[in-house]
Amino acid sequence: MPGTSEQIARLLEEGLAAIAAARSESDLLDAKGRFFGKKGAVSGILKGVAALPVEERKAIVRGYAGAAGFAQAQVNKPVGKAA
Repeated sequence: MPGTSEQIARLLEEGLAAIAAARSESDLLDAKGRFFGKKGAVSGILKGVAALPVEERKAIVRGYAGAAGFAQAQVNKPVGKAA
């Protein structure tokens, strides 16, 4: 799956931008679901990661886990205060 890391990085940036731009709790939850939810954009790409070689898969999952943790921390901040 060529460019998987880049696709995930782009979606993480877009998701964090949407979280930062949220003006209400509803906007925040919508952005979180659209990008990071079970049926979100990033989750869709991660489903295809299983077909990758083990080392590449590990690197992608590690990178995603760190970014997802940061995204969750941004969601937990008061609306309008995300970095």
